[in-house]
Amino acid sequence: MDKEYANEKINAAQIVALLGLPVQLSEKLSSFVTKPADEEPGERFHPIIPVDRGQGDANVIQCPDGILTLFDFGSNNDDADRFWVGPEMQDFFADKAGLIRNIIVSHQHWDHYRLLPDTFPASSTLTGLENIYISCTAADMAQTMVDWVNAINGTHLLREFNAGGKCGPIGPSCGTIDVCPNDPEITLQVMAANLGQHCTDGGNKNIDSIVVKLTWGSISVLLPGDFEDETSDWGEEGPQKLMVDYYGSQLDVTITELCHHGSSYSSNKPVWRDAVRPEVLFASGDPWFQYQHPRCDVFDSYITYVGTVCKPLAAPTDPLYCGENLLPDPQPGETLQDTYTCGFNNETFTTRTGNEYAFYTTVPDETRINLIDISTDGTNFGVRYVDQSGL
Repeated sequence: MDKEYANEKINAAQIVALLGLPVQLSEKLSSFVTKPADEEPGERFHPIIPVDRGQGDANVIQCPDGILTLFDFGSNNDDADRFWVGPEMQDFFADKAGLIRNIIVSHQHWDHYRLLPDTFPASSTLTGLENIYISCTAADMAQTMVDWVNAINGTHLLREFNAGGKCGPIGPSCGTIDVCPNDPEITLQVMAANLGQHCTDGGNKNIDSIVVKLTWGSISVLLPGDFEDETSDWGEEGPQKLMVDYYGSQLDVTITELCHHGSSYSSNKPVWRDAVRPEVLFASGDPWFQYQHPRCDVFDSYITYVGTVCKPLAAPTDPLYCGENLLPDPQPGETLQDTYTCGFNNETFTTRTGNEYAFYTTVPDETRINLIDISTDGTNFGVRYVDQSGL
């Protein structure tokens, strides 16, 4: 569990994962939250942009008309030379903050909200903000969140699920969030919230994570926050099994972010991974941070036991062919991340080369930082992986 601190019409969907990007990339990467110059209107757009900074989560959902929703926005890293801090995030969102309609904080851990005060310190920058969704209740928010909400005069924007009670597989439906009001084809279902009921007892707040599923056509993306079980016991009939039993095949998605940055202790258990069955995985951890996330055994298990993760460079005759790539003139060096770093339970990590699968991490090794772009027309998808080493 992470440390908690007190004090347009849709023709395509796209994911861009940016983690810990250096300052020099700010101007370049801001194009990923606007329509690129080579796109014709209605061809492609960017409804999801996971923007992470080191060990933490920050996902942007962008509608065709530019409306944005943030799903988490935090980090545990303090390395300003390697990773973005407040001023760089402010620069990145300088002409976009007013487009933010919703902010969803999956749970009250530092690495899921910390960048909010530094990036959006004044209410004038968030002129379009209508909702701040939280797990548990307003009374349970960490003091940093309380101070920030007060600073932006946002108390009236706070939204709870079932008044802090359980919802989803237990209790009432958690409902949906209207992320793209002008594009009802995009749906965001809240699949769970507050299942752990650890809002006030000092227990594992990860279990209270808000879990959401974004869908357009046959393509879906699962964002689970740090959702996990109470223990590391694979036989535990806990929150992850509860979700699987209740939702069944609804958890079978095209793309998923690994739970809890790719942790293997009480997250990403067999019962969960066998239900999710993704074709594409991405993770937001920094292996050089103290938890060594993402973990190697999590990636290995998706190859050995699940067998659904596709191979970006495979031939159409290969059972793991990713499908027709929608990107214009995709190059092998842009579609496959051949190197990634992952950790082990003994606090060590390794950098692996020769990867063939649609695994994407945003810190592949100690010197490189990735930009990951996944596009879809609702049937097929394409991946562009951009090595930003040397910047």
